Amino acid sequence: MRILRTLAVILCAGAAGWIVTPRARADVWDKKTTVEFKQPVEIPGMVLAPGKYVMRLMDSQSDRHIVQIYNADESHLYATLLTIPDDLLRATGKTVITFEERKNGSPEALKAWFYPGDPTGEEFVYPKPRAFQLAQESKQNVLAMPAAMEKNITKPATSVQETHVAEMKKVPVTSVTPQKQEMQIARNMAASPTPPPAAPKQLPKTASYVPLFAFLGTLAVAAGGLLRWASGPPLN
Repeated sequence: MRILRTLAVILCAGAAGWIVTPRARADVWDKKTTVEFKQPVEIPGMVLAPGKYVMRLMDSQSDRHIVQIYNADESHLYATLLTIPDDLLRATGKTVITFEERKNGSPEALKAWFYPGDPTGEEFVYPKPRAFQLAQESKQNVLAMPAAMEKNITKPATSVQETHVAEMKKVPVTSVTPQKQEMQIARNMAASPTPPPAAPKQLPKTASYVPLFAFLGTLAVAAGGLLRWASGPPLN
């Protein structure tokens, strides 16, 4: 009887788990994060005013990633940015954002973003003219791409097509130095974690969650009946 009762409990718990697990996986997949900047922050192509923003991966199927930055309610897309995986010495349970050092009074320039618990983050690639300036100001190397690609950064959400993303992921990326030198970036400069299978963007029009809910309901009823039977006849 104990075995049957345990089986019934497991069936009920499994039914509940199937409902909540997909949502959690989706959050990890695109690394959606809400951040708040207390001061103006420079990102490739523009300067963001103080406030809350949503950062998330648009694409992570290669060694070059695409990060999008939205306003707090995700009703406006500010930028679509090319990044290359960057390693953190030790992962933490909090969001980590690093900045390029700047002169006093200048907005800090976004360097990299790390999702909570992930040792591999996203280092941002700046248009080459600005990358040279940042490298000289910060005395550090800065990732750079051709200036012509800057036009793709601030495209509206309705204009961000797969062709634009493909262009950004194929452009030559270099690391510029404070001495105005360029070094080619190897495509395997950082190990990118193997992503989980991508969920379909949209269900087919004929698809529905009704069969799933019906199955889960049947499973719950069966588990309840099994549990009642295992408990024995009611006492008089």
